[in-house]
Order: sequence, then structure tokens, then C-alpha cells
Amino acid sequence: MKDKSRETNNLGQGAAGAVLGAAIVTMGLISGTFYIFSCGVMPGLGRSDDRVFIEVMQNMNDAFNNPVFFASFMGALLFTAVSAWQLRGTSAFRWVLAALVLYLVPSRSRRS
Repeated sequence: MKDKSRETNNLGQGAAGAVLGAAIVTMGLISGTFYIFSCGVMPGLGRSDDRVFIEVMQNMNDAFNNPVFFASFMGALLFTAVSAWQLRGTSAFRWVLAALVLYLVPSRSRRS
């Protein structure tokens, strides 16, 4: 039988803890980006005419092509995948795997 207290103490230590921390931070950054985009940016752009919408979206796409966003976007995926692999066999594995699966599953947007 596994010692749960020992397992919990090992989650925050060493490489597994560092990778899990990086996964949490990058997931938080990308989640915040998705949230503000869906709650503020898209509704605001929806109020403008089509030409403005297209121009602004193209400008934002150009702005998002940068190393900082790429590192956050891909880091969320990679850190979470590595963390899930490192935590296999622990009680945290299911939660990290759920986060990874939800990150990979595209959400459907509302269409009006």
C-alpha cells in the first residue's frame, strides 16, 4: 500500500515539482489570454464593421507571432505533458492528465 503523505511531499520537490510549477504558470498565462480574448476582445470587435474586424484580427495575428507567446503557448502543452509523465502513478496524475486533455480539445465558439 502506498504512503499518501510521502507521495504528497514528493510532488513539490525536485524536477517533478519544478515542471509542475512551470505547467501551472504557463497554463495560467494561456488561460488568461483565452479568457480576456473571449470576454473582451471578440465582443468588442463584433461591434465593428467587417473591414475593421479583419484588419484588427490580422494585426493581432501578426502581434501574437512572437517568442514570448510561442513559449507560453507551447510551454503549457509541453510542461503539462512532461508533468503528467513524471507524476504517473500518483494521485496528481489524473488532474494533470485532465488539464492536458482539456488543453488539447478545441472548444466550440458560440455563433450568433
